[in-house]
Amino acid sequence: MSTHSILLVEDNPRICVHIEQILRTAGYAVTSSKSPAEFFDAWSARRHSLYLVDLRLGEEDGSEIIDRVRTAGDETPALVLSAECNVDAKVTCL
Repeated sequence: MSTHSILLVEDNPRICVHIEQILRTAGYAVTSSKSPAEFFDAWSARRHSLYLVDLRLGEEDGSEIIDRVRTAGDETPALVLSAECNVDAKVTCL
């Protein structure tokens, strides 16, 4: 098992499965969550090497998740996934 673990939050089950397969094939351990609540359960349970966060989730967006972990003092790298065309939304995540 890889020493690098990725915590993924993606609410689209088909996309989530594809991302998991790609990352596991590349040798990463992946913990998947389908909602912000599941993300924070996994986040509090163990440390991860990277957060891979969907920008648009139902009740909370990816930038809010990242804001919450940063406010808690967590500096783990995070990548935001988005099919969003809105430049403002992309810039907010930066």
